[in-house]
Formats: sequence, C-alpha cells, structure tokens
Amino acid sequence: MPAKLMTGVRRQIPLAENGEIEAWCQVEAELANAIDLSGEEFQHQARLLYAACWQAVDDQLSWRDGSPWTHAALRPRR
Repeated sequence: MPAKLMTGVRRQIPLAENGEIEAWCQVEAELANAIDLSGEEFQHQARLLYAACWQAVDDQLSWRDGSPWTHAALRPRR
C-alpha cells in the first residue's frame, strides 16, 4: 500500500539593511512499498528527503552571499 511522505525546510536570514531573505522547499513523495519498510528504512527515506530540501534551501541562500559559482551560473551567455 502506498504512503505519502512530506517534509520541508524554511529558513530566514536577517539582512543588514533591515530586511531579510527567505528560502523554502517542500517535497512530497509517494512510497510505493511503505508497508514493507521497517521503521529504520522509513526514517532513512525521510532523512533523504529532508537532506534534499535542506540542500535546495542552502543553495538558494548561497546565491545571496555572492558565491563565485552562482555568479558564473547566472551570468547571461553571449
């Protein structure tokens, strides 16, 4: 029996200019064989989804700090 697993991450960082920057990610996955998963396997799947969300939010927030790879990635091609 399939089961749905949903997780998400939201982070806000205050800016020096009295503003803030926010990034969030929410993922929902269907586990096809959820009934066959042990508690440990289910937690492993949940951790994988959470880690993917955390990485996506971290990537979004790193664009603000001037990371060199993001400037190159966002620069228009000529």
